[in-house]
Amino acid sequence: MTSTSGYLWLTSLSSIALVSLIIYNRKRKEAFRCGGNVKFVHTKTAKDFIEQDKDGYIQSMSLQDLRARGVKTITEYIEKSTSDIIPFSYYQKETIYKNLELANAYLQRTRHYFIDPNLLQKIPWKFILTNGYYEQGLPHTRGPYIFLSLNFFKTSQEDQIITLIHEKIHLYQRKYKKAFQQKLLNNKYKIHGLRKDYPNIRANPDLDEYVYIHPLNINIFI
Repeated sequence: MTSTSGYLWLTSLSSIALVSLIIYNRKRKEAFRCGGNVKFVHTKTAKDFIEQDKDGYIQSMSLQDLRARGVKTITEYIEKSTSDIIPFSYYQKETIYKNLELANAYLQRTRHYFIDPNLLQKIPWKFILTNGYYEQGLPHTRGPYIFLSLNFFKTSQEDQIITLIHEKIHLYQRKYKKAFQQKLLNNKYKIHGLRKDYPNIRANPDLDEYVYIHPLNINIFI
């Protein structure tokens, strides 16, 4: 090996070490952001979640729901949805981190009868990203995950923060379902029936299985 090739070999090693260091520091930085309570879900994990339909959301869809999504069968929708999952870019992660700092600050200082801020703060932010086909690119939650699409990054920062807060509340409603439901009942809301008995109601993963009646006889779907 000549001295020149040796120099190139050492230079290559140095470059690899530098890139590794940058990646390591970036991951450390991400781990400490927002209290280390943020995770960008790996695409395989996300695809497995949709394919296995662990929460039974897709299996519960009616023919009307499937038609609204441009498919004929549940299998077809699952296949198209899993292929719609994409990884987050560094820029997208940074955008979310910046928005979460403001969203968390708002949630920590805001008090509401229906929400325990201490319990809310303990719920991790777990994000999955899609191209925009799955659920028509609408932000929503399923299980412990918040689903966003590329459309999210086309909105204003204010709208992004509002969306993040909105979806975090849905995670809270799901995780502490009985406690949240009891708060509703204590405030004169009543369970009117099951959502499945209302054929014209579009499937929505953010909502539970019930239709609630407001004291002023206004139907709400929580």
